[in-house]
Amino acid sequence: MASLPHASGAPVFNLRLTNADSGVSYWLYVQSSGFVYFNHDSDTGHNGLQLSYSDALFEFKVPLYMFGLQSGTHISSVVVSVQDSAANWAQTGRITFEGDYTVACDFPVYSVHQSITRKNGGAVTLSVETSATLVSVQWLKDGEELAGQTGQTLTLENLSAADAGEYSVRLTTAAGNEKTVPIAALSVI
Repeated sequence: MASLPHASGAPVFNLRLTNADSGVSYWLYVQSSGFVYFNHDSDTGHNGLQLSYSDALFEFKVPLYMFGLQSGTHISSVVVSVQDSAANWAQTGRITFEGDYTVACDFPVYSVHQSITRKNGGAVTLSVETSATLVSVQWLKDGEELAGQTGQTLTLENLSAADAGEYSVRLTTAAGNEKTVPIAALSVI
């Protein structure tokens, strides 16, 4: 997100990132009409690209894969600028970041922590949802791995007091990013 004063009649919002590891620059501009230009081919088109703006405040939301980036990639520069396409493409504002920034190793998990109570002898199914490409899933109870429980769904049957506890899941993506997410506090009565 950037706050960049500009006096553009027909603003064009620009974002350029330079991958420090490869030296490749990715440049994107979005016109206020919604037209998008991107200097690299993308198998997915512009899926996931979002731009919102009002006056001097604008926000790009760009999936990392569009820019050839993944967690751990180093970025050497970020440039955000505004041009006025109605005034011969004059630049009306610019912010530049030069330095070393490492893309954070995070990915979305859409499962929320729940408190669940079940009767003795009952059953419960826990699940985790994410848009990340996973290579590894490991369920845990009270921080300890549950042997053989490596799917996105965990079903516990014939529950007893010994099953009560805090359940979480450790997820590892194809890019090597790891996250442990609390899923449920299970009580058995």
